[in-house]
Amino acid sequence: MKRATWVLLAIVGAGTLLRSLRLDWQPLWWDEGYSVYFATEPVARMLWLTARDIHPPLYYALLHFWIGFIGGAQPEAARLLSVFLAALALPLQYGLARALFPYNRRPALLALLLLATSPIHLYYSQELRMYGLAVTLGLAASLLLWRFVQQFDAAEAPAVRTWNWALYAGAYLLTGLAALYTLYYAALLLVAHAVWAVIHLRRHARGLAALLGAYALMFLLYLPWLLYAVPQLMGYVGSKVLSDQDIPLGPLAYVERHLTAFSTGHVRLAALPAEWLALAPATFAICAIILGLVLRQTLRQRGQSKQATPAVSDGAAAADSAALSALWSWLLAPILLGWLINLRLPFFPAGGERLLLITLPYLLLLLAYGIDRTWAVLHLGKLAAAALAVNALIGISAFYTTPRYSADDYRPLLRQIIQQGDDQGTLLTIFPWQIGYWRAYTAGDNAGSAPGNTLPGPQPLLPADNAIVWSPSLQATIDAALEKGTVWFPEPLTFGSTLPPTIERYLGQHAVNMENRWYDATRLTAWNKLPPPAVQPVVADFGSVRLEAAGIAPTAAAAANQPIAATLVWQAAPPAAGSLSTSEVSVSLRLQDKDGYVWASREYARTLPAAGKALTETTGLLVPVGMPPGGYTLAVSVQTVDGEPLTIAGSNAVSTAIGELEVTQPQGSEMSALRLPIQHRIERTPQQEGLQLLGYSGPDADTSLLAGTQLAVTLFVANHSSEPPQSEIYLSLLDNQGAGVAGYAGWPLPDYPTATWPEGALVQVPASFYLPGALSSGSYRLVAGLRDPATGSETPPVELTTLAVQQRSAGFTRPSPQHSFSNPPQFGTHARLLGYDLATNSDQITIQLYWEVLQPLLPPHHIFVHRDAADGETQAQQDGPPATAAGPAPTGSWQPGEFLVTTHVLQGPAAPSDTIRVGLYDPQSQVRLPVTVDGQAAGDSVVLP
Repeated sequence: MKRATWVLLAIVGAGTLLRSLRLDWQPLWWDEGYSVYFATEPVARMLWLTARDIHPPLYYALLHFWIGFIGGAQPEAARLLSVFLAALALPLQYGLARALFPYNRRPALLALLLLATSPIHLYYSQELRMYGLAVTLGLAASLLLWRFVQQFDAAEAPAVRTWNWALYAGAYLLTGLAALYTLYYAALLLVAHAVWAVIHLRRHARGLAALLGAYALMFLLYLPWLLYAVPQLMGYVGSKVLSDQDIPLGPLAYVERHLTAFSTGHVRLAALPAEWLALAPATFAICAIILGLVLRQTLRQRGQSKQATPAVSDGAAAADSAALSALWSWLLAPILLGWLINLRLPFFPAGGERLLLITLPYLLLLLAYGIDRTWAVLHLGKLAAAALAVNALIGISAFYTTPRYSADDYRPLLRQIIQQGDDQGTLLTIFPWQIGYWRAYTAGDNAGSAPGNTLPGPQPLLPADNAIVWSPSLQATIDAALEKGTVWFPEPLTFGSTLPPTIERYLGQHAVNMENRWYDATRLTAWNKLPPPAVQPVVADFGSVRLEAAGIAPTAAAAANQPIAATLVWQAAPPAAGSLSTSEVSVSLRLQDKDGYVWASREYARTLPAAGKALTETTGLLVPVGMPPGGYTLAVSVQTVDGEPLTIAGSNAVSTAIGELEVTQPQGSEMSALRLPIQHRIERTPQQEGLQLLGYSGPDADTSLLAGTQLAVTLFVANHSSEPPQSEIYLSLLDNQGAGVAGYAGWPLPDYPTATWPEGALVQVPASFYLPGALSSGSYRLVAGLRDPATGSETPPVELTTLAVQQRSAGFTRPSPQHSFSNPPQFGTHARLLGYDLATNSDQITIQLYWEVLQPLLPPHHIFVHRDAADGETQAQQDGPPATAAGPAPTGSWQPGEFLVTTHVLQGPAAPSDTIRVGLYDPQSQVRLPVTVDGQAAGDSVVLP
């Protein structure tokens, strides 16, 4: 092959590869959700839905059959169709340029390169939308029209006698018709085609008749769709214009928006302080081309054109003139018509330039021609090409580095529904694109299944295809869903609609809330029709609010996302001195084992009742898949809205038990592993005699850990054997040389050994270990596997993630506190309190404690600082992990010989008789470290004189 052919193939291949990168990075957005929804419906229903949409059906039909071919609507696989259809435009761009400018190959290669690196074409080459296909069909139609017209331009017209013109006319008819069935705005390009071709063929009766016949037949073949769709379409567009209230764009704004989008795309780099900077390189390129063309013409008129640029034959000049007239017509006529439509129907959303994307190739062809014509005129063509390259680089960089649609990312939301759902649940939606999201992200053989798993529920439910309003019919639909099981409701609350709050109020009156979590612009709630449990007295005084009674039901539940309800009776009291004064707190429900490990939890905000008033509420919690069978406690704690835990009066405890729950093994068929709350799945999962490691939850590559703190991981294990072996797990933290620096080996569930697991069991296995406080800052690999305790044999380690560890900066210079202890009290064998600084005002006391570290203290302990009255009652307190002015300083990170200063603030005025008491305690066991002075026992705290 010739060198030019290799260059052509290289550019087309590179452009296609560029469009194939990171197809799964960006989430779907609403319009793509609509595409999946339409394409996953039966063809007849798809046509009916499309007739009510603002786009014709061809792309949706192609996507429908593509999804059937690949076996699912997974976004990365489905987007390959858009990549393929849009990449076809690259060779067509080159072919059209060679047909328009046959005497020179450089404009064709330049035009191809400009389209291959076009940020906006790249953008729509990856979207599950029809715009890339429309560009390809538009290019194909333009090339066929040019070839058709050429048949009548030859001097002897030999091609007319061979009927080649009929083949081109027929192919143009089919291509133009396909464009119309892809994008309504393709009609603007076909109008431009018709005007230019009629003028060009006005002296060729046969050609003009053939062309008009092709258009007439095209119209007749398109007429059925117009009769079917236009009545519904006009109603949709009219209501859309009325609801959006867009203002018509003036001519300058219209051109500026399209030129900006066509040069650098829709995505902006955060580094660019203003949008006009994105337009600057394109503006410079256009100005350079215009100046070069003016200078070239001036030099030619002076007879100096041979020195400035290569001579152009008269035939080539005539061919160029005809080609340029075509390009200008195909570019300007659609833009002008689009602007006129904008004046009449001012519907121009963000990214609305995509409707005229079909004109992009002709703009790039004109730029390529201008660059070629001015290539040697003071190097202006080269400067223009460089400016356009800068534009492309900016746009492509923004495309691959800027997250888009993050507020509409349903992936974590749907993952939670799948993991916490069950076969009887319902996913209640109010927009079709939400159904499209579900079908794309669950990507299975049917709308409610996931690949490789039998996962029939929750079932997605869209009450109506048109605008949904509150009605008796919708109420009956919700009631029926509640009777079946849990109703999951993703609420898009940024649309300004009153429907989501109305539905939520109704659900709140007839069901128990199981979940309430924000995912950016969407709030996910879950509801189950559970009877309120009976309550028993439970007194826990958290300060400004007191838990008077509580109860849970049922008291036995399977580890299969089964819901349990908890009723809480709160009593608000006037805030006492030093207590919390607020109208809102955060309540936490925690399902924990006898060791205090939390297996399930949920937090929600609660507005406190008026002082002296009681509030009774019923809320819910799901018992997650993978919990070992056994007895558990449901506990309640209260935090401030800032997350500070409130202690129960008379103790350091921050939670109180409200009921006992017996968790049982799920019965019946084997559960899907997709129900496990796995954050990160393992691709090549190790197995040991039927036991399989599926994945883990815990720190990921974005996590930075402080040396001396705990690293907690939950491994998820499945049993595929009727007689599983006794097995353990191991976790290892490896440095860059592969040496282990910390880890865990053993079995953290002594009451549930693997040998007792039934076949099909799915189990969460929590494990943790502490990082050494002296661990150097750097990057470490976390690996895991299964271990045979009898032989010590291990499965090959599987790398879970890479972690960044940061060692806390320590000071080893002895400080000088305001108040020093002559005999510093010692806490256990770990630290001495050298002294303190104390500052008071009418509202608070600020205390700085000076510590000398003897050795790290694990498990991490908290420091308590209490202000006690003369009778010993605590008036104010601050309990929590140590922190210095430089940040957190957990006791596990303390280094021998280190000196550190911790700061504590006690709110409220102090009486002269008050005392301040300081100590260290284990927050889990509430056990305080003993204090000694000169080797003699001195209690479990120190009173500051």
